[in-house]
Amino acid sequence: MMIDTHTHFGRHGEWDCPLSALIGLMDAHHIDKAVTGWLGSNELGASGFEDALKMIRDYGNRLRLMLWINPAVPGDADRTERMLHRYGDRIACMKVHPQTAQVPLGDASYEPYLQLCGAYGLTLAVHTEPGRFSSVERLAAMAVRHPEVNFIAVHMELRSDHSHAMSFIAEQPNLFGDTTFVPASDVRIAIDRCGAEKIVFGSDAPIMSERYGATIEKLQSMLSPQERQQVFQSNAIRLFQLGSNV
Repeated sequence: MMIDTHTHFGRHGEWDCPLSALIGLMDAHHIDKAVTGWLGSNELGASGFEDALKMIRDYGNRLRLMLWINPAVPGDADRTERMLHRYGDRIACMKVHPQTAQVPLGDASYEPYLQLCGAYGLTLAVHTEPGRFSSVERLAAMAVRHPEVNFIAVHMELRSDHSHAMSFIAEQPNLFGDTTFVPASDVRIAIDRCGAEKIVFGSDAPIMSERYGATIEKLQSMLSPQERQQVFQSNAIRLFQLGSNV
C-alpha cells in the first residue's frame, strides 16, 4: 500500500487542482490513499470543511481530509471544534499555512487548536519555510511546549537545503518531516539523520503533476524495503488516523 499524505484539490491563486487530476495521478502511480485539503480552505479555515467533504464523498475512504485552519479568521477555533465533534472520523489531521494566514508560528492564537489536537489525537501539519512566519525553529518550539501533539514540518523548510529542518526533526521526538518538494537525495539524508520513522511521503499533487511518477520512482530507488514501508505507509497510518480505514 502507498499513501500520499499531502495533496490538494480546488483553486487558490495561481494553483488550479481539479479533483479529477488528483485521482488520475493516484490511479496512474498506484497510490492507494491520500490525505487531501481543499485549497479554498486556505483562506476560509474551518468554515470550508463541510463543502470539501461533499466534494470528495464519492471516493469513500480513499481520500481523507485535512481540517485546514486559519487563526486569522474570527471564530475559526470554535468552528474547528464543531467540525471535530461532528466529523472526527473523517479528519486525518489539522493543517495550517502560517504565511497565508499571516499569523507566525508561536502566536497565542494557535493555542486553542493545539489543545484540540491533543484532545482528539490529531497531528498538526504545517507549511514550513525560512522566515518569521513558518520556520521549523518556530515549529520545534511549539512541539517542545506541546509534547502531546505530533507536528509535521511540510516541505522541511521550502526554499532551503533542508538541513536546518533536519536538525530539529532529529532532536524533537514529536516533530516529523514530509517529502513535499524535497529532492530524493535530501530525503535520503533526512532518513539517515532522523530515521525512517520520522519521515512521511507527501507531494502537493496534482501540483507539478508531470514530475509525480518520476519523483516516486527515484525516492523508492533510494530506500530499502523497510524504509519504503515506513515512509509510504506505516508512518502515515500512525500519524494521520488511518488505522481503522486501511
